[in-house]
Amino acid sequence: MTSRRISCCGLVCLLLFVPGAIGAFTSNSGTDLEAMGLTTEPVKFGRFTKTVPASGDIRTEDPSIVFNDCRWHEQRIIELVPEGTWVEKGDIVCLLDASELQEKLNERKISLIRAKSALSGASISGSLQDLTNSRRLGTRQYNLAVADSRLRAFEQAEAATELDRLGGDVRLSEESHQIIREEFNATRSFTALGYQNTATLMSADARRSRAKTVLNSTEGQLHLAERFQQPRTLLQLKLDADSAKQELDRTALQNCLSVKVTELQTLEKQRALATVETHVDYLSRALDACTMRAQKSGEVVYCHQRDQGRFIEAGASVYYTQDLIRIADRSRLIVSAHVSDRQVHELRENLPVEFQVQSNPNQIFFGTLRWIAPMASAPQWFQPYDRQQDVEISVHPDQDGFSTLPLGTTVVARIIVDDRSDVLQVPVRAIFNLYGTYAVLVQGSTGMVAHEVRLGANNETWVEVTNGLVPDDVIVIGNQQPLQKLAESLKTGLVQCL
Repeated sequence: MTSRRISCCGLVCLLLFVPGAIGAFTSNSGTDLEAMGLTTEPVKFGRFTKTVPASGDIRTEDPSIVFNDCRWHEQRIIELVPEGTWVEKGDIVCLLDASELQEKLNERKISLIRAKSALSGASISGSLQDLTNSRRLGTRQYNLAVADSRLRAFEQAEAATELDRLGGDVRLSEESHQIIREEFNATRSFTALGYQNTATLMSADARRSRAKTVLNSTEGQLHLAERFQQPRTLLQLKLDADSAKQELDRTALQNCLSVKVTELQTLEKQRALATVETHVDYLSRALDACTMRAQKSGEVVYCHQRDQGRFIEAGASVYYTQDLIRIADRSRLIVSAHVSDRQVHELRENLPVEFQVQSNPNQIFFGTLRWIAPMASAPQWFQPYDRQQDVEISVHPDQDGFSTLPLGTTVVARIIVDDRSDVLQVPVRAIFNLYGTYAVLVQGSTGMVAHEVRLGANNETWVEVTNGLVPDDVIVIGNQQPLQKLAESLKTGLVQCL
């Protein structure tokens, strides 16, 4: 009986103590959470959206682009049509500083005149050289013809005629010598008989001696002509003919060389002229390109390059092929934007888009994603590890403010890749890793318990919970490390998903 009274008293005391203890634990836990920088929030269903950020500017579909077609160094803008101006086709919209180009063009025109004069001089020199070559070749051909005619004349007539003449002289000398010798013999016989005196005999002997000398002389001349003079003359004439032939060949080669040299000089002058003409044409086209005209009627929109710090304005320098002005048609507006290549895999065509313009950040406009570039653009030197991929967004024309959208203004867009109205979701800061799984801290009437959760889609601030929580569960929100340490200090363990 006494022991039962003691047990009842203990039970009553315990029942009286527990509510106070639970209240004390709850109040202390709240105080500890605030001290640790943690807050609580109930889990609830709501609209879940996931977006991919994009940035760009307002443009028109199929605009006419006025770009810098001046192939020269960076040129300075000296005159520019104000942005928003309506221009007609053929109107001048931009003027570049062409003073340096004009000076270079004047210099090259002077060089062009000199090159044309040099080419004319080369042509005249070539004509004179042709005349000189013709005269020199004709002289050598004449000399060869004369040498050949002399050789043929000697071989065919002169040599034989000379030999016949000398042979005739020999025969005449022999006949005369024979007659004189017969006269001498007769005189000698008459003298021996005493019919003639010694003086007559001596005179006949003298005539015989002279006739013999003449015969020997004519025979010697014939022998000399046959053995020495005519072979030497023939050889000399052949040498003269060969020399004339060689001189003709050498002259022909010399003429050919001079012709080639003249042609080479003419080609060099032509090449120099062509180079100067090309440069003059290049400078003329560059000079003409400094005056830019509208290719069609429309509204002027500047093609600023804000990410590179390049703005279209008077006094700014522009490089070759840089887009300067768009001639826009406001009936069809688009947003030319770019997204990070790390998020482009989430995009697909025809996704809805919300965007705001810089000039009116309080109004939201709507559009549709209609094109995604197949590959990322080249990295920028100032952001080598952040590559962008171009996208194009069509702006819905049937919305308030469409007609007043400023062309060329900066756009901050959100491409909606997921939009559901009834999703159980929690803040991203409520999720932490515990024992290799995702978990949240749920605070109940008896304290906090770590719950394993299964997650779905997520955006920058919210994450979908597919299992592990029910609506109205109160969860703890804060930094990852305090949440993880607090969960590890609990002795209730981890409530796993079913």
